[in-house]
Amino acid sequence: YADFDVSTCDTYENLWLWDLSLTCESENNLKTCECSFAQELLRLGILSCQDASLCPTSCSICSTCMRILGCITGNAELNVASDSSNIFLILAAVASVVVFGVVYYAVRKRSNPSPELNAHLMGAGPFPIEAGSPELPESQIW
Repeated sequence: YADFDVSTCDTYENLWLWDLSLTCESENNLKTCECSFAQELLRLGILSCQDASLCPTSCSICSTCMRILGCITGNAELNVASDSSNIFLILAAVASVVVFGVVYYAVRKRSNPSPELNAHLMGAGPFPIEAGSPELPESQIW
């Protein structure tokens, strides 16, 4: 926490977006939304309302959470709705690619068994008998 810098959006943007996506009931207003992580930073004194002016202009989640925390007054519309929707789309796409990859690998593995495995499983003749061991009668070979 000690290294938190509100002007470096990359360090907290995804976490705060995730926080909003879990707590917001609607993408159109902030009434039910919470920024728990930002609130914790504010409680610990690491973040202050004066830091609202340091929010990067390209980091809408910063000003949105500052608004939720009461540091910025004004319109309560959620200005990161498209960002949070995009995160879900990206996560869904990544999950789809992973599932597709696993299924593809399983199908390829099943359709192309290892040639070494086939050679050992389908080899001709009984198991070799080691030198010095007595030969087993045919009736005792499995």
